[in-house]
Amino acid sequence: SYVIPAHTVGNRAYEAVWRPISYNVAFDTENPEEVSYMPEGFTVYYDDWAQLSANNPQRDGYYFGGWTPDLSSEIAYASGVKVRNLTDVDGATVLLHARWTLATYAANFNFRDPSTVSAYDYQGSTYAYMVDDQGNDWPNPMYFTIHSDDKPFPDAARFGYTFLGWTGGQYSGPTFNAQVDAGSFGDRTYYS
Repeated sequence: SYVIPAHTVGNRAYEAVWRPISYNVAFDTENPEEVSYMPEGFTVYYDDWAQLSANNPQRDGYYFGGWTPDLSSEIAYASGVKVRNLTDVDGATVLLHARWTLATYAANFNFRDPSTVSAYDYQGSTYAYMVDDQGNDWPNPMYFTIHSDDKPFPDAARFGYTFLGWTGGQYSGPTFNAQVDAGSFGDRTYYS
């Protein structure tokens, strides 16, 4: 502050001098041991634009949905966008949280013979189903997430042939009792 001395005579001009505050931006993934390609934090001055890293962090079994200052907020910043004035508190740290959406994957079954697959129409969409040896329908594709339990496959049946097992995915040769293992992620195709 400045005090004008008593008995000062004459006009005076004073100019305010301002220094912008600075604050830190840090990134929280909720599960850092499971996330790769995390951006580095940085310091920014108020009224300056700062660009978030263009690289999306990656987490097996999830889609990255942006950065949010509050997980209950609808606000989400995409990778690579410019942000500014995230706080007006000097020296504060703004923590941006990663928003994740659970990914759903498809296990597709290729029978190499279309006569082993029947079609089913549901609300204008056609879904292919296989039938196991007990006559139970099995969806094709079969959907799963990284949190799904083991998903065993039925044996396929074809007149005049012996089923030797499934190949593809994690199986290099014909395998009975094949399944999508719990904790798996990524689309895949299996062959009878």
